[in-house]
Amino acid sequence: MNEGRLFIDPDEVLRYLGLRSAPPDEGTRALIGECREEMASLARPRTVYRELDVRFEEGGVRLGGSGLLLPGEDIRRHLDGCAACILLAATLGGGVDRAVAALQVRQMAKALVLDCCATAAIEEVCDKLQRELEETLQAEGRYATTRYSPGYGDLPITCQRELTALLDTSRKIGLCATRENILTPRKSVTAIIGISKRPLPARRRSCESCGLRQSCNYRRGGRHCGDS
Repeated sequence: MNEGRLFIDPDEVLRYLGLRSAPPDEGTRALIGECREEMASLARPRTVYRELDVRFEEGGVRLGGSGLLLPGEDIRRHLDGCAACILLAATLGGGVDRAVAALQVRQMAKALVLDCCATAAIEEVCDKLQRELEETLQAEGRYATTRYSPGYGDLPITCQRELTALLDTSRKIGLCATRENILTPRKSVTAIIGISKRPLPARRRSCESCGLRQSCNYRRGGRHCGDS
């Protein structure tokens, strides 16, 4: 992925804070601005990806050359029409987790805003990588689906450890999956992008296609980020 200063969209931060429907007060705007600057300095975005052939089997999709079966009907539907896929992983690095944790002890409001900035940041890292991959694929006459991650639909979160091992994320970008299949550093994403030789129908982004589904404050509260 091309290097450059990380842009953190203030509108996305407001959305994750649940404040998109009403203008924030001056103090909140100032705090968001401060946290955006801090996050841009704290984050150390790193990514890794790998292209693999896919083979459709009863009960899931097998990744060629690895033997890994991605179980479930939802991933079959997501990769329908695809002959290959890209596995990707992205992280902001451990410094972000440490900064948020330190603030939670003494400045909870700022910790919340900084955490939302981190959420917006990791999504931007993934979006940027996907845009670059799509440009490369289109130059080759190929097309990409949206991202799909373990924990979406019926693709189990237990795939996390196998995907991180397949990408060698621990060595390459410092990203691990715990025995409970939680990614660490926390602001990290793994995802699967399908590759087809023909244009694919647009698929709507939703909770089922969001890399932060497992740690989303909206979902915990029974809401959707688009509701704000």
